[in-house]
Amino acid sequence: MLASGTRIPVWPNYYEEPSCVIFRLLFKGRQCDERDRTGAMNRELCKSKIHGATVTEANLYYEGSLTLDLDVLEAADLVAYEKIQVLNVNTGSRLETYVIPGERGSGAVHLNGAAARLGAVGDKLILISYARYELSEIAGHEPRVVYLDGNNRVVKGSFRATAF
Repeated sequence: MLASGTRIPVWPNYYEEPSCVIFRLLFKGRQCDERDRTGAMNRELCKSKIHGATVTEANLYYEGSLTLDLDVLEAADLVAYEKIQVLNVNTGSRLETYVIPGERGSGAVHLNGAAARLGAVGDKLILISYARYELSEIAGHEPRVVYLDGNNRVVKGSFRATAF
């Protein structure tokens, strides 16, 4: 029940469903996408993580993305065009892009397009992908963590980190 004098905002976003507006009012501003259409709670967790990737090329005038050796893609359970977060250990910069497959066994880690401005050849990267999980899936969830050597070859593939 709303207190007397409480004003309900007039449709803050024309593209947002009315149920999302009501959800945000009831749940103190949380975004509607935390729940699916049935009302079940979902959380976005780390799905996979690649440690120690070394930038081998930076292509400023290429359409944006990150090219990654197909062996590394498969070890980290990533698919072509999947959204990833790129953390540059050398500069501290972070960006979101998508991954495209590079030649298998090449050790390719290429920053393409605008991302090339946020790193240089030799920089160390951490790559993270996320997925949404229902509450019932969280207790057993373990992200896949892959470690790379200096040549971007998988050292420990499919290493399982514990979520809790």
